[in-house]
Amino acid sequence: MALLEDTTTTGGSTLEALDIVEAAGGKVARVLCLVDRGEGAAEAFAERGVTLEALFGRGDFGV
Repeated sequence: MALLEDTTTTGGSTLEALDIVEAAGGKVARVLCLVDRGEGAAEAFAERGVTLEALFGRGDFGV
């Protein structure tokens, strides 16, 4: 299963969703997002064994 986000920053809200899915017996393998702001989400997901796949990163927008 995958979770879908528009943007990720630290991953906090997505981690809450991950907890709910896992509590219901689901298994999340990855998080898909449009933009990773590069502020720790990928690392937070990796600690939970989940891969972050982003279409764009912060650097793609010159920030």
